[in-house]
Amino acid sequence: MAKLKIGIDFGTCNIKVAKWAEGKKCAEMISLSKSQHDADKAIPNVIAYTKSSCLVGGPALQTESYIAEIKRKLEQEQWKTFIKQKDRECSAIEIAQDIFAWIKERYPHGRWPRADAPELQALSANL
Repeated sequence: MAKLKIGIDFGTCNIKVAKWAEGKKCAEMISLSKSQHDADKAIPNVIAYTKSSCLVGGPALQTESYIAEIKRKLEQEQWKTFIKQKDRECSAIEIAQDIFAWIKERYPHGRWPRADAPELQALSANL
């Protein structure tokens, strides 16, 4: 069985995810939303919290309390916001982690790096 790798384009406005299997010549875009057409596989990079989970993409935009532009907020070391549903302040890194966890729930078959992987540590050091 070929190993499957996942790539994420965590853009300021949209998120795109692609999969690549060993032996394939190119990656294939993955749709994270069941309601989207195959031609449009990007979802808005926004998140909203409910009592029991979080909403990402289009459903988050339907709420009054969605958080947008997390990628820009990652550049602001001290940025935090109070999230009522979590009953605490959260940093941009914590919110981005929630978005990545949401993506992983929807596509669990990929090869995901561990949080302590050297390449992720180097990336975090440069934020």
